[in-house]
Amino acid sequence: ERGRLREEAGQLGGFSTLLQYRDEGDAGIDVTKAHPGSLPTFITGRSTLLSNLFRDEVALRTARLAAERIAAKDVELRTTRGLDTVNLAVGLAAWRLGGVNYTAPVLLRPLVIRRHHADFDLTLRGSFTINPELVQAARTHFGIDIDGRALAALADNDGVFQPQPVIDHLRALTAHIDTFTVLPRLVVSTFADAAALAAYQLHP
Repeated sequence: ERGRLREEAGQLGGFSTLLQYRDEGDAGIDVTKAHPGSLPTFITGRSTLLSNLFRDEVALRTARLAAERIAAKDVELRTTRGLDTVNLAVGLAAWRLGGVNYTAPVLLRPLVIRRHHADFDLTLRGSFTINPELVQAARTHFGIDIDGRALAALADNDGVFQPQPVIDHLRALTAHIDTFTVLPRLVVSTFADAAALAAYQLHP
């Protein structure tokens, strides 16, 4: 019964961006392309203006369009479902199974995005955690058990954020899977499995 409710809610609520993130257009702010001089300030959790992250006019215009969409979606999900969904994703894992394409963030860290005149202010909160839907999918799709806490801990090198060991470890775990890739990306977007939450609320 619970599985049926979850499936029905999933059909009503759409796909989960924790498993099927659409990495295209204005879906996310691609911080991978940000000015390298601004990244240390941003990663340490200090308030950072979008215009400081992107100093090229074309890149800033693209990032601003994405920020507009993310901020609007953030308000919608917080107001209608009580969800705080804006996160910085570190690494995108992609694979194909049974004719279905999957793209899942690897690490997630909560982020607050606010309008600041014609700009946007971005502030990281909390700490990095592993995407729980990725852990579940790795187990059910491929029989791989991922220690989420240990994987997230690899990103912290004596207080210095270093995502590459996380990406390298996940690549090693999935090296035998032809369709599985891990991209070293930094992306800000709304990541939530709203359908699963709706199912839980229907039948906790």
